[in-house]
This record gives sequence, structure tokens and C-alpha cells, in this order.
Amino acid sequence: KWTDFQFAWRKIRQTSIQTLEFPFPYREGQYKLVGDVYRTIHRKKILFIQAPTGTGKTISTLFPAIRAVGENLGDKIFYLTAKTITRTVAKDTCDLLKAKGYRGKVIVLTAKEKMCPCEEMDCNPSNCLRAKGHYDRVNYMQISLSVIIIMCLTRMCI
Repeated sequence: KWTDFQFAWRKIRQTSIQTLEFPFPYREGQYKLVGDVYRTIHRKKILFIQAPTGTGKTISTLFPAIRAVGENLGDKIFYLTAKTITRTVAKDTCDLLKAKGYRGKVIVLTAKEKMCPCEEMDCNPSNCLRAKGHYDRVNYMQISLSVIIIMCLTRMCI
């Protein structure tokens, strides 16, 4: 069933990419950048880009990468950022493409330092109530998940 789900979802994603168009009129240099990114992916090379803020680097790199996935030149895109604002721009860009019909899955991973609701992050059980019992909860979930997987595998083998 999982492989059927994966196959069906991939088909939906690929179909959505085929009709996806660049969401804005191209700015000066953007069309060339989109082409350069696509060619770099196609040739399996490395591309370094340096451009000022506001030139459209995010959409000009994500869009051709998504199009390349649609042409089976890749299956996953990893877009890594060093700062929260660039992560937000990348997520907003994916949301924009989804609003235009793209049916890809987007996962945003955030450092625990950014997620901590405490004023001062000190993940030590003696200093933080949230950290107290953390590993007990994690271990319980790992054991529970292991039991579920074993039960599923046993049922599949029968």
C-alpha cells in the first residue's frame, strides 16, 4: 500500500509540475539565471551565485529545480538557509508555487534554539521544566514505534 501511495503521489506531483509556469514577469538577469540553474542540474554540476538582495534569487533557483524534478532529473530538493528570513522567503516561494498549482511536499526544519519558548535556552533537566523527562518521553516513543513496526512486519510476513 505504501508503494501504491508513493507512486500515486509522485504522479500527482509530476503532473502538477508539467503545467507550472514562472509566476512573475522576468526581471533583468532572472531568465538567464533560471536557465543556468536548470542546465547546472541537468549536467550534474555545481553553480555558485552571487547577487544583491531583491534580485529574485530564491524563485530563480527553486523554480528550475522543481521543473527539473518534473523532468525526472531529480526527486528531492534541499534548500538550506543560514538565517530565518531566508528560510521564510524560501517557504513563501514554495507556498506561492503551490498557489499556482504545484503539488510538492515542503518540510521546514528549524533549530531547537529557534523553537524554544523559554527566554533563555538551557536544555538541562535541572534548569528547564520542559527538558525534564525529555529522554524518558523520547525513549517511550521509540519503543512504541518499534513495537508498531514489528507488529506490521509480522502481519505482512503471515
